[in-house]
Amino acid sequence: MHKNTTFYQNKWGVIVKLTYLEYLFLDIFSTIEPRKINSLYHILTGKRTISVMLQTLRYRLTAYFAVFPKLNLTNFQERIFYFLKLGLLLEVEDNYLLTEKGKKTLEDFFLTHIRNENIYQMNYCAVLPIFKRRLLFLIQVLSESAHENNQYFPIQSRVSEQVWLKQFIRTTGIEKKVLSQQFGKELFLLLEKTPAINQELFVHQLEGNNKIRQTSGQVALEVGWEETEVIIKWQQDWLQIITYLVKNNTDLPIIAKIFQEIVENGGLCSKSTEESYFLWSSGKSLAEIATIRRLKISTINDHISEMAIMYPSFPFEKILSPEQVQYVEQRTKSNKPIHYEEIQEKFPELAFFENRLMQIMGEVDNLWSNKN
Repeated sequence: MHKNTTFYQNKWGVIVKLTYLEYLFLDIFSTIEPRKINSLYHILTGKRTISVMLQTLRYRLTAYFAVFPKLNLTNFQERIFYFLKLGLLLEVEDNYLLTEKGKKTLEDFFLTHIRNENIYQMNYCAVLPIFKRRLLFLIQVLSESAHENNQYFPIQSRVSEQVWLKQFIRTTGIEKKVLSQQFGKELFLLLEKTPAINQELFVHQLEGNNKIRQTSGQVALEVGWEETEVIIKWQQDWLQIITYLVKNNTDLPIIAKIFQEIVENGGLCSKSTEESYFLWSSGKSLAEIATIRRLKISTINDHISEMAIMYPSFPFEKILSPEQVQYVEQRTKSNKPIHYEEIQEKFPELAFFENRLMQIMGEVDNLWSNKN
């Protein structure tokens, strides 16, 4: 049962109130591994560099990647210093550790609150906003159409989204009334197949005939949660939908088509990264790709590394030798991170790019082998 309780008794016996957001910030620290404020800030805001994304994997914080893209660094730092005063964190040479008291505080709080722990956040954070926007728009339009109502305000005023909607409906090849019926059945089936979704909370986002959607703030007041917790729950529910569609795209052809179009047109990475990967998959060497695209070889290496992070099926064996792959697989069994120095000691002639790919392979293998 959910309790709207965010009180904590500090070491002096004074009762202080932490917000749900502050508990999320505290949740990204570890009791065994000191972490830097800047590194965690870049993870929370979703800085798409290979070093930050690799660190995200290493920290097991993929659920937090780009969760707060507009987070202010100064405000974040102030929260960290506040945790220090409360005895929830400990400073260790400009790094920070979660104390046992902090760990216990988190455990108690998340017994009755939503924990942000969907590991697919980093994989789908780039496509989720577009998918969400378009699915909600289609729900509204087909709902109104089913009731033969043309007098309503569309929730999407962007011309590009309205053009997309018309094209999408046309390309399904299904008459609009029939499409509305089929889509409605898919929507009910989707909610039925994703039991982790809080249906009562989720449907507040939907708008249709004689139904006005609610904001996260309105829902928070109605259910007695903090607004940030509603937002996080909705985010996790949308990720549940996407991961279901990835694994079961034939069950829900209309809804899956929306997601597949977004991935095909934009992909999980940038268009530039996808273009480099396409050329590499077509048999071009990294040097040839750099020449064709008039980019530095280091940029192409970064593109391939990002694809290796984002796509679980990435073919590492196309770049790494059998001995290198075997080394990573053996180390993965111990569930420990593989660092640059130990790889270099084992393979002294290895280039930086291949070394980093081995690190990525180890972290990706650990992530998916330990997924919830």
